[in-house]
Amino acid sequence: MNNSEWQKDKVIKMADTRIINYSGKSLCENYRNPLERCETAAQAIRLYKNCISWALQERYPTKEDLLAFASKETLAENGVYIDTTFDGERIDSHICCVFLGCKGWISTGLNLDKAIIPMLYLSEGSDLKVKVNEGLLHPIPVELYYGSRIGGNRKRLSIKDCNHLTAKDNIGFSEEELSVDPELNNEDL
Repeated sequence: MNNSEWQKDKVIKMADTRIINYSGKSLCENYRNPLERCETAAQAIRLYKNCISWALQERYPTKEDLLAFASKETLAENGVYIDTTFDGERIDSHICCVFLGCKGWISTGLNLDKAIIPMLYLSEGSDLKVKVNEGLLHPIPVELYYGSRIGGNRKRLSIKDCNHLTAKDNIGFSEEELSVDPELNNEDL
């Protein structure tokens, strides 16, 4: 399965049948409609990453859902890593990097070519150590969900521990935030 091959019908069916924990509703129109416009797996992954804090808290889509519509390689090419063990790999090619069930250690920091500093999101028991480049003026943002932990250069990380949030604590988006169309074409996301 390459980047343009994905199970669009399956993903839309999942979105239509998923009941969101805190609201009792299915995927809102602000994300359902853009999902229909996605032409590639990469665009669908960017849509997922547009609301990543909400998606991780809701555990939607699950690791299994993600793997059902895109290969592990396609997900990784787009900054979503599932059940991967790292051994010092440089992770800095996307603004938003998601780790689901990952272990080991990574290095990160400013990507000079793309002029981005990644935000790291760990869930599903991920346990990563992070080495951050010297010279960064601000710490790397990190969010932790569902039993995830982070170590390494902790002084160079700005950690938000969401491990104990419930779905009710996760209030979602304001009406103003929902009125903004999600970004589907930013390849750096």
